[in-house]
Parts: sequence; C-alpha cells; structure tokens
Amino acid sequence: MKKRLIVGLILLVSLAGCTGIPVSPIVKERVLVADFDSTWEAALAALKEEKFPVSSADKQSGIIQTETIKISGDVAKAISQGYNEIFDRPAEGTYRIRVRIKPKDEDRTSIRIDTSIEAKFPKYGWYLKSSSGIIEEKIFVNVMRRLKQYELLNW
Repeated sequence: MKKRLIVGLILLVSLAGCTGIPVSPIVKERVLVADFDSTWEAALAALKEEKFPVSSADKQSGIIQTETIKISGDVAKAISQGYNEIFDRPAEGTYRIRVRIKPKDEDRTSIRIDTSIEAKFPKYGWYLKSSSGIIEEKIFVNVMRRLKQYELLNW
C-alpha cells in the first residue's frame, strides 16, 4: 500500500511538470496612480524604447497596436508557454502587442497588455500560443519607471 502511494505521488508530480502551467500568474493588467495622458505618453515612449513598432495609436479609444513582428523559432518558444514535447521546436513565429489604456478615475489609470503569438512548427503548421508574460512585464516595468511607480507586495 505504501509503495503504491509513493509511486502515485511520483507519477502525479511528474505529470504536473508536463502540463505547461506557468510558475507564476501572468499579469496582463495593472492600475497605476497616474492620469490617462501621462500613462498614454509613458506607454508610447516605452514601446518606442523597447523597439516595438507601433502601427496605430488611437488616444480616443485608448488602444495602441504594434505591427506584426517576425521572430525566430527560439524567440517564439522563449516568449510563449505551454510547449508539449510532442511538438518539435518552432521554425519561426510572429507576435503583436495590443495596449489598452483606460482611466479608472481622476488619479488612476488601467493599462492592459495583450500579446498575440503564433509559432510555426515544421510538421504541424501554425499555432496560436499563450504568452509567458515576458513581453508584458518588460513594458509594464518601463511604463512604471517612467511614471515613477513602484509595485507593492501584499504580504
């Protein structure tokens, strides 16, 4: 009985490692203590500094969209999550970033970053992949630095 329990636990732990569940949750939206205009300018400057080419920026709707960016298969794997050993390494990929900025009130603004990633696998073709959160965090950090914002940890 004890031997079965140990084998079962080992099997459960090994299966959990293959599910592609992220180690920490991916943050896609934050509320900053800043007005809409300051947040808008900080987001545009952050995208420019990080060399994400902006294709449209509609301040009225609060949406900034980047061009589709071509990347290598290794980069596609690095910025996305949930790879299964069934798939080979992706041969190439693309991604786009959409930033939505929305005032919450006079002094607070919500910023949401969504990254759309596609990876092409040699044997299987193109697949839409979930972001690992790397790009989103890079932009958040840049925007927060520009606005002199610091994230508080809830203990």
